[in-house]
Amino acid sequence: MNYVCLIVKIITEPRQSFFDENATVTEFWVKFNQTRKSSFIDFGRVSIWGDLGYEVAKYYQINDYILIEGFLTIDSNCNFDNQKNEYIEISVCKVYPFLLNSKLLETTYDFSF
Repeated sequence: MNYVCLIVKIITEPRQSFFDENATVTEFWVKFNQTRKSSFIDFGRVSIWGDLGYEVAKYYQINDYILIEGFLTIDSNCNFDNQKNEYIEISVCKVYPFLLNSKLLETTYDFSF
């Protein structure tokens, strides 16, 4: 099995797709943090099914860092020059906030009475 736990940065707006029988999927692209330069793939596509995907689309935005748990696969596609492009796809089971750039975090509260 390819079960992973990663901290990723959201780089595209989470988009929801709706299917028959109330099935939904939320998809977006993320960037993996690397400690050294190599030929490793550093971008991936994340797909989250169901109510968890709805919550992610509602509360998370571009440039937020999240911790994800899910199953990893490597997909490839060919472009017009017949070059194979590989990318990582993760089917997410759990999502945790790590570092959010939300305006809700920037608000200051006055607790003086």
